[in-house]
Amino acid sequence: MNIISLPPKVTAAPRGTHSGCTEVTLGRSTPNTITLTLLHMTRFTLSISAIALALTALVPATAQTATAGPQLCEPADGTGNATAQAPAGNTRADEALYKLPDPLRNIGLLKNQEPPYPCASLCTRNPMNEGAYLWAPKGAKLRYTTLNNESGTWTVPGEPDYDGTRGAEVVVQYLTPGVYEFPTLTMADGRTYQAPGKVKIGGRAEISHADTREWLTTYALGQFPFDQDGGWLGGTNNRQIKGVGNFYMHGVEEGFLDGVNVYLPSLPTRWEEGAKIRVRVWMSMITEDALLFTYLPLDGDYIAFEDIIADGGEEWVPVKGGAVMKLKLSSPIDLYGKQYLFIDVDSFGEDMSKEDFRLLMDVQPNISMEIEDYSNLLSHNSFVRFGNEQDYLRPVNIFGGGFSSFMICPVFRSGEYVGIDGIAADEGNFTVEREGQLLILGSTTPCTATLYGMDGRRVAQLRVDGRAEYDASGLPHGIYLLRSSAGKTVKLAL
Repeated sequence: MNIISLPPKVTAAPRGTHSGCTEVTLGRSTPNTITLTLLHMTRFTLSISAIALALTALVPATAQTATAGPQLCEPADGTGNATAQAPAGNTRADEALYKLPDPLRNIGLLKNQEPPYPCASLCTRNPMNEGAYLWAPKGAKLRYTTLNNESGTWTVPGEPDYDGTRGAEVVVQYLTPGVYEFPTLTMADGRTYQAPGKVKIGGRAEISHADTREWLTTYALGQFPFDQDGGWLGGTNNRQIKGVGNFYMHGVEEGFLDGVNVYLPSLPTRWEEGAKIRVRVWMSMITEDALLFTYLPLDGDYIAFEDIIADGGEEWVPVKGGAVMKLKLSSPIDLYGKQYLFIDVDSFGEDMSKEDFRLLMDVQPNISMEIEDYSNLLSHNSFVRFGNEQDYLRPVNIFGGGFSSFMICPVFRSGEYVGIDGIAADEGNFTVEREGQLLILGSTTPCTATLYGMDGRRVAQLRVDGRAEYDASGLPHGIYLLRSSAGKTVKLAL
């Protein structure tokens, strides 16, 4: 019998396999009584307020049954096996000298109340992320801090104005979209250090709550089955769980949500005729005394089991033998004023003999949490809902899932577009000129151009074969986004 080697505080004892996953046991602890503490957050200002709620009194006994233990999947080739090696130039690669910016997950644990506030998101290993570990919009300010409060000299790739900056920290404002190595820190005694990984600024990125730097150290992907043939946490189950979802905070002030990719450990093998899974994006609301995850639905759709895409095709999936459901939005969701999003997955069944749907999870997140932080609802990332409820107020921790998070992954696009106001704009082979209220579009290859309002509403659609014109005189004044079918975008004011 092969034993999987896991980091300290995690024990592994393979007890069986299922759909290419190996069953392991991870250490977890759940307090007997949990009080929810709400974190009130306005923009990036963090302040604490609280309401008391006896959570365990609300959870039916059947739902409190422990899981049988997570089942670990195998990472896709070239996406999870590679150890995050420190750059070769490090004089002591085993000794980190500075701390990377805090990512936007477990946001109830973020204690920074002075700018720059956390604004970076964790990237998946999707090729669209270009190998980055963190993603942040153009203009974001990221803070790098020495671990021992000792001053050194910072060199920041991509931002030459910061080369030679001295101090115990450096706050970098990335003004040019691109993918960059992390800073190099040189100490007075000659030691140098550059954190492994990259940061992506702007563009499109698929994010998650998984720290995907190193397999079996910072994350591991798998699934959580319940014992006693109870189904899965995050899928078909007989434990009264009717929906699951992830809570996201993002640092995008001008940008869009292009879609959502939901990953599965394997392609379902059985379902009832006509069965579909629903994926929705909600605008969440946090007030002084309430947290409403399902405040306002922004978009969503039902995805038929037949339309779930298996590994091996053109679509990327993070584990071997896995699958993906793709939520295609009716139009991009404008993220302005929507700092908090909740994305849920529901409509799965409860009879395991007829259905075997389940979601992929990060079953080994590198999260440590003090016992008093357990009670902070926003210290958790993934939540469940029972059939008679509207909101998702129970973390997966209550059901034996520890601090695991579902691989429900939004695709964000920040707003660094070419703006036009009486001048020409050139976005690759897609050009826009303006003569008064007349828009003149050009493209070296035939394409379709769609004009969106900032509320995400589609205003017009044009076929551009060399040249096309659009009279915008009848439109209300405001900001609009013009996007070609090839993905080129131009932001304009009318």
